[in-house]
Amino acid sequence: MRHEDPDLLKAMAGPGECELCGRYCERREAHHAEAKGMGAGKQIDAPFNLVSVGRSDDYPLTKCRCHRLLHDGNLPRRCVISVIALREKKSVEEIEQMIRDVRDAPKKMW
Repeated sequence: MRHEDPDLLKAMAGPGECELCGRYCERREAHHAEAKGMGAGKQIDAPFNLVSVGRSDDYPLTKCRCHRLLHDGNLPRRCVISVIALREKKSVEEIEQMIRDVRDAPKKMW
């Protein structure tokens, strides 16, 4: 299942606070809780699967290492899901279920 939303990704890439550490970043990028590479055709660009973090290549300028820490496996997925859940006013379990529902849905639903 692929659900691509370039406009959402672009909106999450502008200047603002990293959703994980709170530091201001001139450039941010979206990080997928359910990573794009976790299976062919499983990209889910939806607010319940994305968190906006400082760009990895801007460190140390921004003092935000969150995206690098995520990709290096030093911040658990549960941390990302918790931040998304707070932002979306849902429980962690609800967010995880939403991701599973979209991931497992037939293509025609999107």
